[in-house]
Amino acid sequence: GIGISAEGVAGLFNEFVQADASTTRQYGGTGLGLAITKHLARLMGGEVGVQSTPGMGSSFWFTARLQRGQGVRPEASSPETQKALLQLRQHHHGAKLLLVEDNEINLEVALELLRGVGFEVDTASHGGEALAKARVNPYDLMLMDVHMPVMDGLAATRAIRLLPDCKTTPILAFTASAFDDNKTACLAAGMDDFVAKPVEPDALYATLLKWLPQRALASPTDAAQLPVNTPPEMPEPTPASQSALARLTLMPGLNTVSALAMLGGNVDKYLSLLQRFVTAHALDISELSSSLAQGDDATAIRIAHTLKGVAATLGAEQLAAQAAGLNEMLKAPAAHAAALLQARMDEITLGFATLASVLVLLRTQATIETSTPPEGQALQPLFVKLDGLLANNDTAANALFEENAAHILATFGARGEELKQHIMHYQFAKARETLRDLSD
Repeated sequence: GIGISAEGVAGLFNEFVQADASTTRQYGGTGLGLAITKHLARLMGGEVGVQSTPGMGSSFWFTARLQRGQGVRPEASSPETQKALLQLRQHHHGAKLLLVEDNEINLEVALELLRGVGFEVDTASHGGEALAKARVNPYDLMLMDVHMPVMDGLAATRAIRLLPDCKTTPILAFTASAFDDNKTACLAAGMDDFVAKPVEPDALYATLLKWLPQRALASPTDAAQLPVNTPPEMPEPTPASQSALARLTLMPGLNTVSALAMLGGNVDKYLSLLQRFVTAHALDISELSSSLAQGDDATAIRIAHTLKGVAATLGAEQLAAQAAGLNEMLKAPAAHAAALLQARMDEITLGFATLASVLVLLRTQATIETSTPPEGQALQPLFVKLDGLLANNDTAANALFEENAAHILATFGARGEELKQHIMHYQFAKARETLRDLSD
């Protein structure tokens, strides 16, 4: 380019600023491009800048923090998984299980997988409730969360092992902590094996097949009456759900593929659980901070641990990793400065805010896309306001059009698209002419 003087560089990244006003007439431009570039770079954790010499040219640069992209893995089950499913259906259809889990989202995901095989599943939200149910119900197997309020999984397992009819009942640790020390504690309490969270369907089915007592079929007639070895038919996702999923797939730190695998591809269920996750856990960090202030480290650790597991279940991998880091820091608070602890909590709060805002945007977009477009006459008040902004060369016209673009385009088609192009390219005079045509 022509180069920029030191005085011209100073305000170059501000809106509607150019190094020399005369360049607008000679070279065109609105003075918005560099301001937008700066805004985008900062959204990605970076900055922008320029080195320039008049008469020689300019070098513009930007920085950004990016993440490695993730591919889409095949959804087809392996032959081993299909074999495990077939054996579970043939030999264990109708088996009675107790699922002990205090988090409703983790509970619902696990129920989808277990009931899909044909098990009868009772649930308990803490160890005390599990103990009470084990006293009066014979179970073929129990899945026991480890970290729970009231009575944790270790204490519940020790108590259940004292019951006369539960000394040999398989009890599997249902845990997001699969480290050696945790495994040792689970085995010492009387558990038999482990199922890691987030749940991998392949690993879950293989472990269940290993521990469920073998039960021969009563007769060939029984076998014929078993469900066909195919997953239950999922409801077809609505166009709005498909659109929302496509946009969520592009969100950094969110692995929709792994989450859908746990839900058998049920898109609507996944979107519902993701919204419930934000609603139920958005205040977790505030509660954790209050627990720390009261000296209740145990509750703070449990909150971080639960958040880690639920986030991982729903594919919110970045939030899960941040919660895991926070959980480890809370276990050894003396080794970490208070400022570092607060920084990690702030990261998680920001992550929740980002996810919540994306979900609000998707719901709003779905409402617009599914609503009946108004007739052109109903848009007249909007057009009057828009014309006033265009007449004053006010860029608020761009934002106003964007807010109502779906309705305008749905009503006027190609002519609406023409209006859009004029406004987006700041051709406000031409936009006013098109707007008058649409108003007639």
